[in-house]
Amino acid sequence: MFGIIWIFQHWASNLLSGFFGAFVGGAFTWFGAWQSTKTAFELQQKEFADREFREKLANQATIRGAVQSISDEVEALWKHYNREIRPHLASLEPERPANIYHAAQSYFVVFDAAGSLVGRIASQTLRSRIIDFYIGAKAFTDALQYYEGLHASHANISEYNQKSEKWKEIIRYSSYLKAMSADLDKLYDALKPEFNLYLNATPSDRTVYPDSIPKA
Repeated sequence: MFGIIWIFQHWASNLLSGFFGAFVGGAFTWFGAWQSTKTAFELQQKEFADREFREKLANQATIRGAVQSISDEVEALWKHYNREIRPHLASLEPERPANIYHAAQSYFVVFDAAGSLVGRIASQTLRSRIIDFYIGAKAFTDALQYYEGLHASHANISEYNQKSEKWKEIIRYSSYLKAMSADLDKLYDALKPEFNLYLNATPSDRTVYPDSIPKA
């Protein structure tokens, strides 16, 4: 009887031991597989985050490069404009004709090429002021071209009365050019600090670039 009991106990002990071993082994196997899957998922998430970060930096660099190029073009245009046109119109006396300046829309090469990137600038203020300045500059260029045409028409008129009327139009348009020049000054003065604020900002500032960034 005791022999049977001992055999049963030994069998039960081996069975429980095997079951426990299998359970523990299975648990460790499952935990190892779960840990491996978790690690692989985390590595994949980190890779995605790193890739997104690199793409964001590359995007920032592209937009910043466009803003820098537009800023350089504006400065070049302003230097040319300040050489003679602006001083002349600023000092133009009433009832006097403005000088003739040949102008072309081809001055705005950078803006025309990078215009699509302007919409991706995070700062609404900078976007608006770039567009406002170029609209003003292009309108001023058109006005200079029209004014040049008025003088050509005046030169081709032989009848005295018509010539006199055309001259009056030239005088009126000279005053208009003077006013446009003053408006262009204001557009430049509003744009220049925004260029400086954006180009001197850190990369993280340029990502969100709130218009509420304190201005120096």
